[in-house]
Amino acid sequence: MNEIGALREKCIRFMTMGAILLAPFYYLRWYGDDFSRGVSLSLVDIFLFVLFGIVVYEERHHMMTRLRGNQLSSLGAIFVALLILGSLTGRVYASETYPFHFYSFLVALCQYGFVMVALPLIAERFFSMRVHTLIRWLAVGYLVPMMIGLVLLNHAIPEFIRSHFYSVHRAIGTYGNANGFANVIILMLPFYTYLASCDFGRWRIVGFLGQTLSIVSLVLTVSFSGWLGLLMLCVLAVYPLSQLVRSRHIEIKQIFLFFLKSFLWVLMTSCLVYFYAKTVTTDLSPRVDSAAIKLTEMVRTVVGPDVASAHVSESFDQVPATSDQVPATSDQVPVTSHGEVGSAIQRMQLIRMGFHEIRHYGGNIVWGVGLGNSVYSSNFKFFGVQLDIHNTYMLLWLECGLLSAIAFFCYFWTGARTLFLGNSSLERIPAALACFMFLFIALVNPHLYLRYLWVPLFPIFAMYGRCSKKST
Repeated sequence: MNEIGALREKCIRFMTMGAILLAPFYYLRWYGDDFSRGVSLSLVDIFLFVLFGIVVYEERHHMMTRLRGNQLSSLGAIFVALLILGSLTGRVYASETYPFHFYSFLVALCQYGFVMVALPLIAERFFSMRVHTLIRWLAVGYLVPMMIGLVLLNHAIPEFIRSHFYSVHRAIGTYGNANGFANVIILMLPFYTYLASCDFGRWRIVGFLGQTLSIVSLVLTVSFSGWLGLLMLCVLAVYPLSQLVRSRHIEIKQIFLFFLKSFLWVLMTSCLVYFYAKTVTTDLSPRVDSAAIKLTEMVRTVVGPDVASAHVSESFDQVPATSDQVPATSDQVPVTSHGEVGSAIQRMQLIRMGFHEIRHYGGNIVWGVGLGNSVYSSNFKFFGVQLDIHNTYMLLWLECGLLSAIAFFCYFWTGARTLFLGNSSLERIPAALACFMFLFIALVNPHLYLRYLWVPLFPIFAMYGRCSKKST
């Protein structure tokens, strides 16, 4: 029996390591990097499914008790129930405008149910007593794509290899999308900073290396939402740092020296990257140069054309309209060219259209057009490309009602607030910061349920129950 138990523990350890180390590799899925046909289930899901199966088997006689005992899983179950309720009741209000696609509804529902109900149970069962080790292995797993990306930065690498990690010269990591790569960086950066400042030996080096490569890779994504997220993260970090200084856990001199070391690491790595691939500045300059023009156009969109300079206004007015252009109304600002699809201007239009649709259905308090179904509306189609609203809260509001959007926000706010106010170890600080950053990421992204974004939340899930019990 002892041998069977030891073998079982080895298998569980293998599954947990597989889930952590394979989570960043979204390409490891059916159809790989073919995003027109690829599925959202990647190789890491096999390990996560097995781990959840073990939890269900072990708790089979009192699963409901375990579910009620984990507050995040309970909130997740309430959220899923609201998704079902909002989608079903919405058939009465939106059935004429939005045909209901049951397959899309079911896929999105299963995704949300798994990440918001099952993952907290997995983390509580397998990681609650070794959060520090979990953070170390997460750091190693999410470090690999950044290292590979920098190696492939040079154009001397064959293009068929580079294309897996770069798109239009923007770094996409192993996530197939520059903004997705930036989101992962923002979520993992607090944990790398924690290792660099609080760990010892080679793990401190891993922390500094991860922190440095995160900053450099974030620049290479040229993701403006990612850069804004970095600024937001720095602002949020002021509060826990001030608390540590006040409690005499750390001195201001130590903070200054840490940031000086971090700056030197980033500067040294940036110089090495430049000398290794001098074309990097040329590659990134077109998107960086367009930032000012797009920002000016956004100002025009909000407050009128008089604010923008005559030169910029003229350059945009010369863009010809196409036959697929969306008619302008008082609630819409048309996208005028293919180049603006995916831009901040087009995202603002999607949000304004979303508000228009919500008002049309009476505010959508507990009903919506159906989870995963808004994308089928012609209002969100640009030049043959069907898009989601790039704001998770508004997308949930439109599809399943306002209560579902509030429940999504409360899920993360509850976890982050509990960790911030808890009196446990310093590990709670990066976990809480990552949780708050997920709330921010939801402001600039559509539905969020891909596992490479949720595995970095394992420390939050693992620590939440511990902190909440102490706070009560």
